[in-house]
Amino acid sequence: TAIQVGIEPWVIPAKAKDPAAGAAIFRWMTSPENAAKFTEEKGTLMAVKVADTVKYPPHLERAATVFNASKTKWSADFRQWYPELGKEAENAMAALLNGTVTPEQFAERVEKAAQAVRDNPNIIKHTVE
Repeated sequence: TAIQVGIEPWVIPAKAKDPAAGAAIFRWMTSPENAAKFTEEKGTLMAVKVADTVKYPPHLERAATVFNASKTKWSADFRQWYPELGKEAENAMAALLNGTVTPEQFAERVEKAAQAVRDNPNIIKHTVE
């Protein structure tokens, strides 16, 4: 009962003029009340626990059920952490979907790109706990 989710991270720039105000905006946006309103009005899920009273749009009902039933939720941030690996994964996926490579060739391409990241001592390696 684990699910991988895609995320769009929100950030406050390191050199922002008023990082405290940026953090306050995020706290306001992700309050249970505003997160529920955002979900209802924008038709997208948020990574915020909200009351069971959220009225999911019809296109989100099944996704919300699966999401809420999952014991573990995680996101693969490798595209942000390792842009070259992310780009090769996208290119390999496009080739797979277009039928120009086999699943084995897809995996070989992505593994080769991942190995290049692992072998490069100048790239910071991230861990997920």
